[in-house]
Amino acid sequence: MQGLKQTILWESGNALALLQRGNYREATVSFLSALQTSKFLSGKLDEDYAGISATGSVVTAVEVNSQFIIPNGIEGLISVFPKFMILKDQQAFDAFCAQNLDSLSCLLLYNVGLSLQVEALNSGNEMLMTKAYKAYKIGLALLMTMQQRMTLGHDSVLLLLAMLNNAASVEETYFFNRTKVIQYIRRMETILENVDFLETSSYDELDFFIFYLSMAPGMFLTQFQKNSSEKGIGCITTG
Repeated sequence: MQGLKQTILWESGNALALLQRGNYREATVSFLSALQTSKFLSGKLDEDYAGISATGSVVTAVEVNSQFIIPNGIEGLISVFPKFMILKDQQAFDAFCAQNLDSLSCLLLYNVGLSLQVEALNSGNEMLMTKAYKAYKIGLALLMTMQQRMTLGHDSVLLLLAMLNNAASVEETYFFNRTKVIQYIRRMETILENVDFLETSSYDELDFFIFYLSMAPGMFLTQFQKNSSEKGIGCITTG
C-alpha cells in the first residue's frame, strides 16, 4: 500500500519536472500513470484513514516556471488556470484522502486534464484538447456527486473552481459552446459568493478566480457572444 502511494507521489513530481523541460507528452503519460496507479488503491484505504483528521489545506498549487507552458496569443477571454495540484508528501496524501477517497481521483484527473490542455495548446492537436475536456468533465462529475453527499473541503473547492475555469476555457477556445461557458462561469460565481468559504480560505489562487466577480457578468458574457459572432463559428456539441 505504501509503495502505491509513493508511486503516485513520484509520478506526479516527475510530471512537473518533465513539464519544466517542455516534455509535454512524457508529462501527460506520467500523470496518467499516477491516475492508473490510484485505481489499485480504491476501496482499500478506509481503515488507513480512520483516525486521520480531514481538516485544513494540504494541496499545493504549483505553477510550472516555463516560458513554454501557455503560448502567448493562444488563450481566449477565459485564461487557463495554469497551476497543477500536488500532494508533496505522504502526510499530505493521507490527509487529503481522509476528506473523501474520491478526492484523489478528482485531483489526478485535473492534473491529467491540465497536462493534456497544455500539450494541446503547444502542439495545436485538437484531439488532445478533447481528451483534456473529457478528463475535466469526469472530474467535475465526481466532485458534483461528492458535493451532494457532503460539504466539500477547501482543497476540493479549489479543485472544483480550477476544473470549471479550465473546462470553460476549452469550451470557449475550441468548441465555441456559449451555453456551456456561461454555465461554468455561473457555477464559479456561486462558489465565490460563499462568504464563509472566502473568509476561511488562505489561497492566493483565489485572486485568479475572483477576477470573474470583479467584472460585470453581463459585460463579460456580451463580449463572449460578440467574439463568437464575429468569428462566425457555430456551436459544437460536447455533451
